[in-house]
Amino acid sequence: MSWESSIEYERIINQLVRERVGGVASADLLIRSFNFADIEALQEAGRWDEAGRLLAAAATNMADGGADAIVICTNTMHRLADAVQAAVDIPVLHIADATAAAAQSDAITTPETTGHDVDRRSERTRWNSSTSANIRPTS
Repeated sequence: MSWESSIEYERIINQLVRERVGGVASADLLIRSFNFADIEALQEAGRWDEAGRLLAAAATNMADGGADAIVICTNTMHRLADAVQAAVDIPVLHIADATAAAAQSDAITTPETTGHDVDRRSERTRWNSSTSANIRPTS
């Protein structure tokens, strides 16, 4: 959501692309970074509907710009993934689904979750209702 994390995600994605494809290959990315002060203000005020509309509008712009999928690169804002998905016809990749798939492939049934309390409550709900029903976070 903010430049500090966006730059790190872009670096990792491009390193993986270069490792897998070789040469000077890099990922074809559309990145939407926000002024995190605005996002944090919405979170602190409990204005999740407004934050959802903001993310949904950004996702729509990215889909219109040619994105094949949407990734929300923050734990807390994943609680709005359903609102974002409702706004676009491309997949919204959810952090809980990816984490559950990785845990299942490693036969981990009780992964530890970290983050704000709101993150843990939101992810527990997602994990309990997702296809990864055998996965239970411990926190």
